[in-house]
Amino acid sequence: MIKVLFNDKCSICSKEINHYKNLNVKDINWLDINDLTVATRLSGKSHKELLRRLHVIRDDRIYSGVRAFVIMWDSIPRYRWKFQWRKKWEKNWERVKYCSKKCSSAKLFLTPFF
Repeated sequence: MIKVLFNDKCSICSKEINHYKNLNVKDINWLDINDLTVATRLSGKSHKELLRRLHVIRDDRIYSGVRAFVIMWDSIPRYRWKFQWRKKWEKNWERVKYCSKKCSSAKLFLTPFF
């Protein structure tokens, strides 16, 4: 079982997470970071820190950013296969800023969220 901490007040975040929620994955507990009593206690992070990126808690460890997404996707059978080819990342998580060159050059965000 993993816990996914996401920002339900962000229209982009909530739209994506609602897509995953509709897949009815039993091994994921979805937690809105705006429920501060739960999110900050579980993560040990401030609300401001939680707003910056997606977080996942697995085996009492917290992961954020790209690594959190990969862990979440690995828990969803429909998405599990998509990042298998990124295994080389596992030794360099701290250096991963974007999932691909295309993502890093996208103009969807004004500033990187990692």
